[in-house]
Amino acid sequence: MFASAALVGQEAIRRLFVSRSTSHPDLALGVMVLSIVLTGGLVMAQTRLLRSAQSVAISADRTHYATDLLSNLVALAGVAAALALARPAIDAASGLIIAAILLWGAIAVFREASDQLMDRELPETARSRIVALVQEDPRIADVHQLRTRASGPITHIQFHADLDPALTLEAAHKVVIAAERRILAAFPAADILIHPDPRGRAEPHGGAFAERVEGVARTGPTS
Repeated sequence: MFASAALVGQEAIRRLFVSRSTSHPDLALGVMVLSIVLTGGLVMAQTRLLRSAQSVAISADRTHYATDLLSNLVALAGVAAALALARPAIDAASGLIIAAILLWGAIAVFREASDQLMDRELPETARSRIVALVQEDPRIADVHQLRTRASGPITHIQFHADLDPALTLEAAHKVVIAAERRILAAFPAADILIHPDPRGRAEPHGGAFAERVEGVARTGPTS
């Protein structure tokens, strides 16, 4: 898509300085109309598929075809305007718009893929939503060391939850399972790992996400 944007932009700039009428305009218009219809159907099918399979590959492909669809619409308008007004430069100007559309689409695909490749955290709104869902149960006093990432269609969520140390193992298990189900209702494709801590008695955890208990500074991502 980056290469397409560069080539289209280069040709459009050349046409701005070297004016040339569109050859076979009727054929060009017919091909673009057919391309718009077929590409529109493909984008609709990919959109439906993405609702069930959150695939970066499918999302990138849909962005590619969506930019093609928009590019064809701009090209169609540019050719039609150039013919109607007898101004070939209008067609060249539409080429620059198409190059910008392709560049925007390529950047969008790059950002989405790089976020997953770099294990970037979910947006802060999603992280806050997770914490709010967990703490709907007053028996969960605190949520900390929240770590999230997306891997294809799966959202990975893990965190520590402070519980009353007087709870039995079975009761604590039920609290954790209920919290997991609340999260799954909002994030159906989530893989969830919850570590229960006895409130006020948690031991410091080592490793890359080490922390200290009772208000001492923690390292690593926290909620």
